Amino acid sequence: MSYLSPTTPIQYVAEIKHVKEVTLYGVANLEFWQNCLKPENLIPFQEDGKAHLFISATELVYMGIKFREVSFSVYVADPKEVSKHGGFYLIHAFNSSRLFAFSERTMFQTPYYHGTIQVKASIPSEFKLMDASDVALKAKMSGVVPCSKSENELWEGPIFLPKYISKGNSSGGVFYAKLGGLTETYPFSPSMDTLEFKPTQNADVIRWLVESKFMVKEWRVRQDAEHAKSKTYRRD
Repeated sequence: MSYLSPTTPIQYVAEIKHVKEVTLYGVANLEFWQNCLKPENLIPFQEDGKAHLFISATELVYMGIKFREVSFSVYVADPKEVSKHGGFYLIHAFNSSRLFAFSERTMFQTPYYHGTIQVKASIPSEFKLMDASDVALKAKMSGVVPCSKSENELWEGPIFLPKYISKGNSSGGVFYAKLGGLTETYPFSPSMDTLEFKPTQNADVIRWLVESKFMVKEWRVRQDAEHAKSKTYRRD
């Protein structure tokens, strides 16, 4: 489902199993994200007049090191057929490891920064992101709403990166990812579940979510997921 294929077959340079993953899926103001993505030459995927976004919190072990991540992404459309989903644009991300956050920015040109992160994938799931001493994001499931769907999912495709991260590359970057596993879906309950936002110094993305009126629709939880990513290519 990629429309910006690298010149050589995709090879995943990092593959991680047994990932714990908690994701919030929702919708936001379409015009806001059209304006945000216009400088990136990308178009937000839309459905029912809304842009679609998600916040993903994960706990992983790579090279014997346990770490956690929180990432913010918006679905983008395939420019050849805008009614189809054509991948994701990675707006911003945090890593609990300063070393991994630095490596992501310098080696893969991804918008990663350091943050203190807590993730609990067992039900009721929850996660929290702290930027310095401030709580930027806190989400917690009530555990009262039953699971609406449970099935194995697998997604493979491009993840586009902000141009400002790619020094000397005005076109920006893209890498390819494979994400999958048994996925449990739970409707988000505004009256019983908890979701708190607070924009901080390194988390302007929180402010963007608030300004675009981001509304969560559902939780998706994977307690034993598999992630893989390629190197970063130019978006030529």
